[in-house]
Amino acid sequence: MIQSKEILEILPLVILAFSATIILLLEVFIKKSETVIFGFSLASVTAAIVTSFLYLNREMILFNKYLKITNSAVAFSVIILAGILITIIASKNYIEKEKINFGEYYSLLLFSVMGMFLMIYANDILVIFIGLELMSICFYVLAGFLRLRQKSNESALKYFLLGAFMTGFILYGIALIYGITGTTNLSLDLR
Repeated sequence: MIQSKEILEILPLVILAFSATIILLLEVFIKKSETVIFGFSLASVTAAIVTSFLYLNREMILFNKYLKITNSAVAFSVIILAGILITIIASKNYIEKEKINFGEYYSLLLFSVMGMFLMIYANDILVIFIGLELMSICFYVLAGFLRLRQKSNESALKYFLLGAFMTGFILYGIALIYGITGTTNLSLDLR
């Protein structure tokens, strides 16, 4: 059973999930919401960075050994969040110039970061796979975001086909690992 304490231990992930959902709602219910969405995206990522530092020097195993938070995982998550913060700031002018929907773009970025976090915090091969797929699906959509451009559609299709092909290989590898070891957990001693 999942305890509320464990939800608080993955607070940066929770912040990103709620923020991505709220951004979509802001775009639907507020007209001319570009500035609000941009500011809210920056604030959410900054809040996730700040809350990530709360977990330094605390090794935690959560959700029935599916997630493991270590110092190196926190360091990688802060690096990813800093990168997405720079991406949000750098892409603002381009989004305005191309007339891209702000909410969808920023929401997809935040959901892709959630997938990256799942891969970083994973203590089970299946969690790595779920995180990889969450990140990849967001990137498929982002690759084809400019629907009116032929190159954008072509690149999205090529990326999707490559990703689908690689997903098959990854699942085959996971099946082999499970067949040999009898578990998908990464922290068990298999001797």
